[in-house]
Amino acid sequence: MIYFKYGFTNFIKAVHEKEPTKKENEEPRDVLVDYYLKDLKENMTKNFGKGKIIAICGKIASGKTYYANTIKEKENAVILNTDELTYAIFDNEQGEKYTELANRANEYLLKKAVEIAKAGCNVILDWGFWKRSDREYTTEYFESSNINIEWHYIDIDDISWEENINERNNKMDNGENATDFYVTDGLKKKLMENWETPTKEEIDVWYSFERKKL
Repeated sequence: MIYFKYGFTNFIKAVHEKEPTKKENEEPRDVLVDYYLKDLKENMTKNFGKGKIIAICGKIASGKTYYANTIKEKENAVILNTDELTYAIFDNEQGEKYTELANRANEYLLKKAVEIAKAGCNVILDWGFWKRSDREYTTEYFESSNINIEWHYIDIDDISWEENINERNNKMDNGENATDFYVTDGLKKKLMENWETPTKEEIDVWYSFERKKL
């Protein structure tokens, strides 16, 4: 399936905004069809044989990793996760250097994602993308290599978020989820100070998280 970055609705909007000049006695519909097919052909030429990138945006403990694993087989994708990498190297003992090292890890994973996508495999990026500037940079990064990127957002209500955090912290107290971080009040405060909820225009797939009822 050919994927259009801005979705069909925005594509049609773009067509009307950039509609080519209609020739004499030519039906408007024919002009739009020609324009659509031209875009389709260009998209196929640029991206033939390449995988796509699925970037997952969401807060800590919003269910990003659960979602990534849910769609992994369907998308035939490799998951790249910053926390897994930093845990494997530093055992999550980075302390005050965490942000610096996580940013460096992200840059490395972006490069590997390009290599993997060019080899024909889809890639899921599972590390939050808290700020709009991060999302814009990531989009430009892959588009510069002619690789399609989809944005998936995990939308979670405040009550479910608190329940997820408590469940996560309890598992860590019991020695589970070794690659995760304990979510303290300080970490939550840092997140909310830096968090920028994406707009509908930024996102291709808007997923509403629902906790399973026991």
